[in-house]
Amino acid sequence: MAQEPVYDQELKLFRDLFIAIWDHHRKPWLRFRGQAKDIFQEIGTTFNTLSTVEELEASLPSEARVSAEFPPNRFLYLNPITIGGTLLPLIRLKCDFGRSIPEVRVRMGLFLKYGVDTKAIGYRLESPEGPGAHHYYHLQMIRGFDRHSHFTTDDCLSWFPDQSPTFPLDADSPVRLILSLLIGLYGLLETGTMLRDTGLTARAKPYLDKMSCFSMLPIEWYWRVLKQGASKHEFYRTPKEPAVFRRDFRQHAGSKLEAITEGFYKAQSRKNQRVHL
Repeated sequence: MAQEPVYDQELKLFRDLFIAIWDHHRKPWLRFRGQAKDIFQEIGTTFNTLSTVEELEASLPSEARVSAEFPPNRFLYLNPITIGGTLLPLIRLKCDFGRSIPEVRVRMGLFLKYGVDTKAIGYRLESPEGPGAHHYYHLQMIRGFDRHSHFTTDDCLSWFPDQSPTFPLDADSPVRLILSLLIGLYGLLETGTMLRDTGLTARAKPYLDKMSCFSMLPIEWYWRVLKQGASKHEFYRTPKEPAVFRRDFRQHAGSKLEAITEGFYKAQSRKNQRVHL
């Protein structure tokens, strides 16, 4: 009887995340509009896009080829970001899953219009590098996709700090590294929508559950209130933002409201603690 193939689940989901990005994100030569289209038309001949899903799949690691990288001068274009202006992200990938902590190196350029010019800023997201200063999942700034060439010819970026600082990422695996990239660009809701639409939610959930950004508690505020004519303070916990809480207490003319810490609130007796919803 033929033996069933064995797949590394981390590697398989890592591959499938990139395929999901391909399926869920717009193809720059088909659907870019407005300023994103202008940027692509200007940089597309310098930074060539991967053109088919088959080309992308051949550039990703697999059980048969644990070490892989994108072909020379080939990039994966991501959806434009349109909050606070238009940013067009594109990435390159190099990785090696043939070691206990897989090597993953993602270089990302964010291109934007500044007046009539196209500018860029970039980051590299990388796995732990072994004994030394950067043995953790981290992010650093970059001047270009390649060590000796910069994003734009009209701005040499010689002053740019590309060795430090090195920011730790909310990641402990290649999959969480890519999820951190997507969440950083598009936020929790849009990343969750992509996972749902591409059928990866269930497989990604164990990774998401361990990320602090998906387990962050709601924000609450704490107040000490002395109502007019009262001799003792009351202490409030509320999910309402300060302006709303203050507005709610306008009915108590002359009340004095002071913001306090969570620890100060919890130190009060239970009978003095209030909840304002």
